[in-house]
Amino acid sequence: MLSCYGAAIISYFFISKKQKTPFFSSANVAVIRIDGVIVGSGSDGGLLDGGQATFPEKIQDQLKEALEDSSVKAILVRVNSPGGSAAASQEIYSSMKRAAKKKPIVATISDVGASGAYYSIAPCRQIVANPSSLVGSIGVFMEIPIYKELYNKLGIKFEIIKEGKYKTLGDPSRELTAEERQILQKQTNIIYRQFIDDVAKARSKRLSNEEVTKLANGLVYTGTEALKLKLIDKIGNYEDALRLAAKLGKIKGEPEVVEYEKPGIVDLIGSLSKIKVNISSDLFKEPYQIKQR
Repeated sequence: MLSCYGAAIISYFFISKKQKTPFFSSANVAVIRIDGVIVGSGSDGGLLDGGQATFPEKIQDQLKEALEDSSVKAILVRVNSPGGSAAASQEIYSSMKRAAKKKPIVATISDVGASGAYYSIAPCRQIVANPSSLVGSIGVFMEIPIYKELYNKLGIKFEIIKEGKYKTLGDPSRELTAEERQILQKQTNIIYRQFIDDVAKARSKRLSNEEVTKLANGLVYTGTEALKLKLIDKIGNYEDALRLAAKLGKIKGEPEVVEYEKPGIVDLIGSLSKIKVNISSDLFKEPYQIKQR
């Protein structure tokens, strides 16, 4: 069905009201959470995460508050996400990069910090993960559901009136032409290169662009492997990362924590007719996605 938004909605895939713990210390560590799938505004987190999602605006708001709060000496980003929207991940990356120039930021990965989630935290001064955390998955994939056979069985037909040669690119009622496939492959390659270049810039003291390119095969690595590959900086848990953030923020003794409200449940409104370019670990793909890269 055509709309002013375009016949094919292309989503480049690769929270939370602020609530402070009432501490009066002049030396705090602010905790910001990247939980669930990273999505753009108005999107959903998918069934696999119970609808939980992270929106760039919320992360940006939390970073802004942490930077403006003089009592916050360092920021700890708690990550448990398979990635998601490339555009949304890039937004968080850019905000994280700017914030990291003003206050030390440490990222700590729980179960998974892959694809767009890893992209988002690449600018952090230190990245900490558990030995069995899943890290990396630098890569991009695009999924285009084709429902031609299903529509035929159901007797569903579409009449499309259009202007613009490629206006119906991604129409799920038909397969892609060779030319359309080439166009989408080119776009995917561009985003893939952006992913590599940004990670390489953020990790330039540890990894060269060539080294990141070699690692950009879509694989996830355990925390132990990621340390050897220089994708992370230390093996440790949340408490280790908190102490590291406090040290970088020159906080003496045990730091007080400024905790942000955990994201709520986002209603699932899945759209099966969307094209999705994902920067997301294949191990954690949403159930309604038809093909794997």
